[in-house]
Amino acid sequence: MDTKTILQKKYLIPVIIFAFILLGIVIPRWFVSDGVQSLRGEEKSFAEYAILRAGNEDFENPFLSLVIQKIQVRSVRKVAGTASCTIYDANGKEITLASSYEADVTALTFFAIPVASTHITCK
Repeated sequence: MDTKTILQKKYLIPVIIFAFILLGIVIPRWFVSDGVQSLRGEEKSFAEYAILRAGNEDFENPFLSLVIQKIQVRSVRKVAGTASCTIYDANGKEITLASSYEADVTALTFFAIPVASTHITCK
């Protein structure tokens, strides 16, 4: 065998492994929705809050922060018979919602595999 063929075989496996890892990172970030785009009004505001809160409080475990690629809102529901609630946006601006809401949020890891879930309520 000549030197060129040996070098090509030597680097083939690391290149394949690198491409596999890169694909695992890209899939959830580029191709999986965070679940906010389909919502409107107060539900959308609460979904954005739920993603922020889950990322800052519920999924703050050091191990999880290494493997989480996307935080996704699975559902948002209005809580019947409740008063208004106050949330904060990404800039720290206070927003008062006319009703209380709750959301189910999931953390996705490589290849969009669910790794953790939490339930966020409006306090």
